Amino acid sequence: MTTQQSLIRWCLLIVVAITLWMTPTPHSVTALAPLPNAYLWQGLDYGPYRDGQAPGATPPTLGQIQTDMAQLAQKTSIIRIYGVIHRSGPSTTYPTGEWIVQSAAAQGLQVVIQAWIDGNATYNNAEVAEVIRLVNLYPNIVGVVVGSEVLLRYYDGDPNNGGLPIAQLTTLLQTMRSGLPQVGSDPRVPITYADNYPIWTQYGSQLIGLVDFIGLHSYAFWACQPFAQAVTFTINEALALRNNATLQGKRVMILETGWPSAGANPNCPAQTPGSATNQAQFVQYMLTAAHNNQLDLFIFEFSDENWKCNYTGTFECRWGLVGADRTTKSAWAEWRTDTLSLYNPANGQLCYLTSLSSPPNAPTCGIISPPAPGQFVMGDWNADGLKTPGIYGSNGVFYYANTLFPTSWSGIWIGLLGRPAVVGRFDSNFPNDCAGAVDSGNFPPYGLAFAIYFSCDLTNGTAPPLTFQWLSVLLPDSQGFSGTHQFAAGDFNLDSVETIAVRRGAFIAWTNVVPTTLLSQFSLAQYIGAPGSGDAGTFVAGDWDNNWDDSFGLYYQNGTFYRRNDVEWNTGLYTLQAISPPAATGIQVASWRNTPTSGISGEIAGNTSVAAIWIEAEAASVQQSGQWVSQQATHASAGGYLYSTDSGGNELQIEFEGIGITVYYLAFPQAGMFTILIDDTAVRTVVANGDLSEGVHSIRIDYLAPGSHTLQIQPISGTVAIDAFEITP
Repeated sequence: MTTQQSLIRWCLLIVVAITLWMTPTPHSVTALAPLPNAYLWQGLDYGPYRDGQAPGATPPTLGQIQTDMAQLAQKTSIIRIYGVIHRSGPSTTYPTGEWIVQSAAAQGLQVVIQAWIDGNATYNNAEVAEVIRLVNLYPNIVGVVVGSEVLLRYYDGDPNNGGLPIAQLTTLLQTMRSGLPQVGSDPRVPITYADNYPIWTQYGSQLIGLVDFIGLHSYAFWACQPFAQAVTFTINEALALRNNATLQGKRVMILETGWPSAGANPNCPAQTPGSATNQAQFVQYMLTAAHNNQLDLFIFEFSDENWKCNYTGTFECRWGLVGADRTTKSAWAEWRTDTLSLYNPANGQLCYLTSLSSPPNAPTCGIISPPAPGQFVMGDWNADGLKTPGIYGSNGVFYYANTLFPTSWSGIWIGLLGRPAVVGRFDSNFPNDCAGAVDSGNFPPYGLAFAIYFSCDLTNGTAPPLTFQWLSVLLPDSQGFSGTHQFAAGDFNLDSVETIAVRRGAFIAWTNVVPTTLLSQFSLAQYIGAPGSGDAGTFVAGDWDNNWDDSFGLYYQNGTFYRRNDVEWNTGLYTLQAISPPAATGIQVASWRNTPTSGISGEIAGNTSVAAIWIEAEAASVQQSGQWVSQQATHASAGGYLYSTDSGGNELQIEFEGIGITVYYLAFPQAGMFTILIDDTAVRTVVANGDLSEGVHSIRIDYLAPGSHTLQIQPISGTVAIDAFEITP
């Protein structure tokens, strides 16, 4: 890029900033609620018992539990447990619940804790009291379950099978609710009861006022369902509860589901037996289906528990993703997370870590020779699902390749010399990742201002046009921030588009405004602190726990990697990966995700996505205030749209039931700006006349709490044209 081009761009930046100024300083956000709608839980159910151990007999040791938590931290950030007091006899007890919670906290794991409830009132009261005590002590407890299949066991025809009638269960729920620390009129952590679909449909009306979310156990294997329909069966049960009016639209969590790695259900002779391959395929598809339908998910379970082999059949003790000896099965590999890739520019060595274990498994290493020195990044450049190397050269060229250890490279011109590179899936219209760089310049009196220039078109010439987003003044000196600005990109709100994050010193700010929108808004922040030592650390973003939501990490040159599995303000929960110290300093790092290794083919069938509801802007269910005009247009949905040219008092409003909504609007040179509000809270500001191509565009507001919502469109300036709305039930 020439000096003249740079000056022209910065003149444009200043014009944009003055005309459409947005507050540059990110808001300091407090910790999110225990059940934030911004992300989903995807965790594992955990029972601690190994060979020779069982409830009522020999307990696990603290050391064994600590080992398990370290292994679990490789894959997830949250576990669900089943009881808190181990009893080896009437008077011999062990605090296994506290051991688990303590050990989980040391690994950065959150816990959904459970009071085990059966027919013994004394034991039940002790379990409830111990859960209340632990919740008061340990902030990594984020959910409480009072009883598991208690009603199922009572009403299955054998009242002596360790169950309770509904009246006794509700009393225990009331005791738990009143005993937990309160925020306002509600407990600090959400409470539920766990049971299967028929129990919730029959007794849910008596439970719903005492629970904060629906805890569902769903097993296609027990229900004699064909393996090919197993995932669909569980998803459909969860969605049916979500849409059950009696359950008041409360959040549904699949707290148990799975497929065994061995054994056959004797009641289902025509059903596919359990196998390691089927279990791995079930996990792979179930994780994706739950994400696609915005459902929290816990897979049953972490490890085989051989004490259960004496029950119905072999399959009872073969639900684990690892064996009783903690040897991994094929399904363990299907729980895929981002890891790190490490590049040594001094000798060209590139190493890929294949796990987040500490220390990691032996990495896969090789030598690369990029055409020019520069900043190392990783991205999916050809939409094949595999992240491969890229180098933003010191000559302004972005070089990329589509193999892990390339011998040839392609390139496009970016031209911002000496600027930090940022890559990611910035535009939903492209299936591949995009490449860009962050420009900067002094913007008196506010401080150093930033903008990103990027291209997603990697195949149509070496000098594609660049898209621009104004990032504003970020973490400025005037607000007490210091250190080098470091940039990363990630999907922080589960909309499948990556946005920009910046770290400076102990603080991170980020935006959820997609880079194709002219103006960003850095309204989210995290205190990352300084967990490592020796240098300032390298800032990276990735999905470290397979919950589809990216979070942050810091890599230090001494070979330590500290990561957070949350985007809350300051939980203080870090997970440390101790990587062997590199032989040289100056190691560059980027997040990377290993590809599937199981070679699973798609036997599981069925539609595992929710059918959307389409509503035209002109529909009677869309309330109009002020002056709106209906305009016919062949390129609009149903041949027309609504537009407003006066911002004073004009508004569109739509009431809907669902967890997400997409607004379709028209962009053109004379278009203006409008704000989208959900339930009286502004969630997006749209600039329809920026760098957008002329035509219909969309913006999605996702992961709302299930239930009723109100969306409002409020014009700010210019002509605002709204085409349609798409609701996710």
